[in-house]
Amino acid sequence: MKLRKETSLDPEILDFHASDLSSVFEGPTLFDLRNPNVPPVFVSVLLHGNEISGWDALRSLLKEQLQAGESASMYILIGNVQAASQNVRALDEQPDFNRIWQGNHPTESDWTQDVIAEVASGEPWFALDIHNNTCPNPHHSVITDMDPATLSVAREFSDIAIFAAQPPGVLSRRCSQFCTAITIEVGTPWELESAARAKAFLSSLIKRGSLPTTSGEDLRIYRNNIRVVIEKAHEKKDWQVPNFTPDLNQWNFTTLEKGTSIAQLKPGGGRLVAHDDHMHDVTNEFLEYKGDEVLLARDVIMSMYTEDPRIALQDCVCYFLEPWDFSDQELAAS
Repeated sequence: MKLRKETSLDPEILDFHASDLSSVFEGPTLFDLRNPNVPPVFVSVLLHGNEISGWDALRSLLKEQLQAGESASMYILIGNVQAASQNVRALDEQPDFNRIWQGNHPTESDWTQDVIAEVASGEPWFALDIHNNTCPNPHHSVITDMDPATLSVAREFSDIAIFAAQPPGVLSRRCSQFCTAITIEVGTPWELESAARAKAFLSSLIKRGSLPTTSGEDLRIYRNNIRVVIEKAHEKKDWQVPNFTPDLNQWNFTTLEKGTSIAQLKPGGGRLVAHDDHMHDVTNEFLEYKGDEVLLARDVIMSMYTEDPRIALQDCVCYFLEPWDFSDQELAAS
């Protein structure tokens, strides 16, 4: 797969729904819309094809700028348009476009390296990756650094942040090597508020033209140190995915008690396993099996719980979070 590079963006494209972009772009496309002598901001959208709010926010903002005769200094990456055309996270033959930024996928490494080389050379002052959740979660940021600038911009978006202990290979972690970078999670893609929230946040940053100086000391920070996945997911089909407990996703970011049933296995289906951030199997610490029923072996704080079997196979079932005390400096140094 090759990266397409453009130095202008046809205004007519701003009327395209995410599902229509594949009629214009064959693959990932990087737009260099920098203004002379103005440090750019880097914005990435649609790394997951069914997470459309970032594109909706961006195209609405760009339309407003065109009408006002304005043009922000930006790099824009439009990601998985093929998956967007089918309203799925990724096509079956594709890797996850937000897990390939550390060279772990040779078939994808050329275009991702091109993106990083191009954007880093432009010395952006901030990088923003916009995502949706596939289930109810409070709007929050995902951070990979604990420096004051990162905490400040994360707090500007929300009072909730996740320090991403895993998974590896995400774009914001790679971008944090050359500028302040965060991911924002703006709710489900079918909620109008999701795109509106992303647009308002991006617009405020662009108008400011620099990072905010908001104190991040009141951020509620969690670490997503436990990831619950389907064992040997790459070998499983949708029908082999367990029956997940209905409406459990309403409890994201709240404590679930030991003994809570989270899934029912199907005959011949995939088991659930828990991995820590070093990819060690810690299933016995967190999950208990009673026949085909999967129960929590301890109290946990859950996030990103999905009932979608395809996403459970492609990514994960959920994360278990660990609250972090802001006075604790051990995590900041890790």
